[in-house]
Amino acid sequence: MAFSILVDGVPTFSVAEVGFYEGAEKLLELWFHLPDGSSPMGIRALPQASWMKLLKLVKCEVLSVITSDTTDAYLLSESSLFVFYNRVILKTCGTTTLLVAIKPVMALVLEAIPGTVAINAFYSHLHFKAPHLQAQPHTSFEEEVSLLDGMFSAGSAYSFGQQDGGNKWYMYGMQKPGYPLCRPDQTLEIIMTDLDTEVSSHFSPKVFTSAQHLVQAMGFQDIMKGASIDAKIFTPCGFSLNALFEDEVYFTIHVTPQVECSFASFETNLPKENYSNYSTLISDVIAIFKPGKCTVTVYASKNAEYKGGQPSSSEDYLPGYCCCEHHLCSLPTYSLNFYSYKQEIDCLE
Repeated sequence: MAFSILVDGVPTFSVAEVGFYEGAEKLLELWFHLPDGSSPMGIRALPQASWMKLLKLVKCEVLSVITSDTTDAYLLSESSLFVFYNRVILKTCGTTTLLVAIKPVMALVLEAIPGTVAINAFYSHLHFKAPHLQAQPHTSFEEEVSLLDGMFSAGSAYSFGQQDGGNKWYMYGMQKPGYPLCRPDQTLEIIMTDLDTEVSSHFSPKVFTSAQHLVQAMGFQDIMKGASIDAKIFTPCGFSLNALFEDEVYFTIHVTPQVECSFASFETNLPKENYSNYSTLISDVIAIFKPGKCTVTVYASKNAEYKGGQPSSSEDYLPGYCCCEHHLCSLPTYSLNFYSYKQEIDCLE
């Protein structure tokens, strides 16, 4: 496979050659309240075969698995699955049908651990570049919300950003009343589009024959020092990474390098204080990918260290970029900060 076009003298991948791919991921996080006396393994006690069977419904498969004392991380053909003591995170890209998995997941957990209750559900994704290629129930956010409302009685839907600006972001949240907050929790997600063409060209086995070499060359290992890393370079192009640290901390990175639909995402629940601060972590990730635009979201439980800033605060600042939007949304037991950025040179237009 040869590179098809040059952009500023850099070889890149084109949709005409390797095909269009929807990099924007559907992200689902389910939290459960387990009854007293449950196994110390909790949901992790479910056999891997059960998850593999369930993932077929979503139209993806398991490529590899790594584990820590607290977490199982599945690297998928389309993104990632993380299983913890009392929660599940499923992130899938392409034309996968993620929401089809919710009822089977809840049934699987309830069958294995009777008395379990789903207490929190969060679902989100960036606006799809080609929504007409998505399968039901993902052809529109309205359709997704209708399905979610049919499963959860206390959910709310939100959208932020501008569709014509390419940063429209959708979120659905459900928090069942009457249950105490779980352990302090925060999730940082950085969604990047219009990646630097030279950076995008690296994500191919034609450039790096080893995922380990790519991880080191791109500087990913410096961001997640001490973590166990599982990574894969796809043919003809593309990249996925899962990493596990102590105490349920995870990282995940996914890259779609085609120049017309380039996309990358970075996600972690690393506590803010473990990396100096989130502003530094965000800047370090952005410095690697050099996107034209990026969306940053931070979910944080109200017992977590991260509290978020008010619009126009110093936390909005990202070197080389202007903050187009910042929204602070207060949920019953969580807060959500949404930031939208684009390169400063584009802010002058």
